[in-house]
Amino acid sequence: MAFDPLNYIGSNETVHNFVHAISRNTEDDRLEVWDKHARFNRENVKRCGWSCTEEFEKGQGKAAVIIGASPALSKQLDQLRKLQHDRDFVLIGISAGIRYLLQNGIKPAYTFIADSSDKMLKWFEGIDDTTGMTLCADITANPDAVKLWEDKGGTVKYHAVYSAIKSLDKKIAKWYRPLNGTGDFLPSLSSQYNSAVAFAFQVLCSQVLIFVGNELSFPSSDGNKDRYYVDRTDEKDHWIRRPHIDIYGNTVYTTFMFYQMKLVLEDYLGMISGAGFFLNATEAGIFGVTKDGPVPWIRQFTLPMALAQARHILRTGHPIVNRRLIYEPDNDLITVPSAAPFILTKGV
Repeated sequence: MAFDPLNYIGSNETVHNFVHAISRNTEDDRLEVWDKHARFNRENVKRCGWSCTEEFEKGQGKAAVIIGASPALSKQLDQLRKLQHDRDFVLIGISAGIRYLLQNGIKPAYTFIADSSDKMLKWFEGIDDTTGMTLCADITANPDAVKLWEDKGGTVKYHAVYSAIKSLDKKIAKWYRPLNGTGDFLPSLSSQYNSAVAFAFQVLCSQVLIFVGNELSFPSSDGNKDRYYVDRTDEKDHWIRRPHIDIYGNTVYTTFMFYQMKLVLEDYLGMISGAGFFLNATEAGIFGVTKDGPVPWIRQFTLPMALAQARHILRTGHPIVNRRLIYEPDNDLITVPSAAPFILTKGV
């Protein structure tokens, strides 16, 4: 099957309708609280400023590593811990996983928060120090959670994303003129992780994006066995699951919400695929693969190989070679398999 990077979702009417149906359900559920928080945060934006202007181009010449909160993250902590001090990379976390990262000695430069729910407060419980880190807060994010971050010493910058709710977007554009300090919305892309990706590319101007902790699936169909988050159980563990092929060609299970988030991010990356390099180093899950094969603008690598590729791109402007590679850290060798699977090999 041929994939159209400029019309990835739109070319399939069923997929297009599915994505928008999920979005509408979310909007109907949260519109009132989004409106409330957007009104409340006006003074906070004046005090803290916009991330879109104040952080512009700060990732230029660097690869952005966007870190989610899925269980695969637990196997990559040592590499990420070292990476935070590497000037070739900028680390971006999300509020759902920041406590776990900090508990393991990892301080991303940026952390994204978008959720408006009061449940957000529990994600910051136990965090004692946010000094030296910037929270990128959606203007509809829970104000109490943002305040907790500031109270622990961290910096806050705001951004506004397009909600596709005409009445709300019209109010926000009026209240916050010029919106984002630029006059334009950022794309929401259905999740704070996906919004962090757009921020890395459009605001930080990082052309190499590395995805970590973004499985979007579970190993089994058993909600009592597999977890949504790396460090805790959650109600999402028990959402309805459906089978999907993973990056190794095996059957795993995803939810309707996960599947929508996957499609939306793949679609966004397709539209900007001529201007960047996108490396999935989650080493698990369904991001970047379909039943018809790999999504061609998203390359599948282990984290060590993704970092090697990123360094080469930063220095030369192109990947090491335009094929899937295997990195052998013990021998410091790069080899090309004769019959490469979706990802390299397990354990590399």
